[in-house]
Amino acid sequence: MPMPETLESFIAMVERNAHAEACEAFYTERSTMQENQSPPRIGRDAHVAGEHKVMARARSVRSQCVRPVLVNGDHVVIHDPHGRARLAALGGRAHRRRNLLL
Repeated sequence: MPMPETLESFIAMVERNAHAEACEAFYTERSTMQENQSPPRIGRDAHVAGEHKVMARARSVRSQCVRPVLVNGDHVVIHDPHGRARLAALGGRAHRRRNLLL
């Protein structure tokens, strides 16, 4: 189970629209992410690059966590009311290394 401080730090960073920085700080080196029907991106560096690309194209971005955050063991669901939901599998290393295993 992730440490509450780790989860709250991640949420705060995303709500500040620091998406790429959140990837750098919390995602593990071999994390995977898939959006819509696109093939999965593999690796933290690919996520960071993707977030920079999205932010550069957007006129504005507003990120908001709708509580409650659902935590069940190593699984966390954070809902974004703007149409995206992030499902993060947080493993045992997450709370020791303070990384989210996404």
